[in-house]
Amino acid sequence: MRTKIAVAVAAAALAVVTGCGSNNGGTGPGRIETRADDKRFESVLERENVPIKAKDAVKTAHNICEDFANSTDNPENVDPFEVYRIVQSAAIKTDLSVEDASMLVVASVEAYCPEYKAGFQK
Repeated sequence: MRTKIAVAVAAAALAVVTGCGSNNGGTGPGRIETRADDKRFESVLERENVPIKAKDAVKTAHNICEDFANSTDNPENVDPFEVYRIVQSAAIKTDLSVEDASMLVVASVEAYCPEYKAGFQK
């Protein structure tokens, strides 16, 4: 049951943060992240009242994207249990609630690894 809740929260949060990411297309090869990307990411977390320091959030976001990259060979087919595991891991590492960690995960995907967005919508 908790898995379904975390995945549902993450999917709903994805709809909320649409527009957070840049047009640069993720953290893949050739991706140049800018301070503007970080600012957009941080503004979503601030708007959604996710209680995490900006520096920690950006570092965690990159770790979240690495977790997604390590969890699947197909970004469009992310296992919901992997999403749950990543949300739980983020919650534990940051001492956030599951809801706040879900928002952090979704904002991370939107800002730094949008290739995984399609996996949330299934």
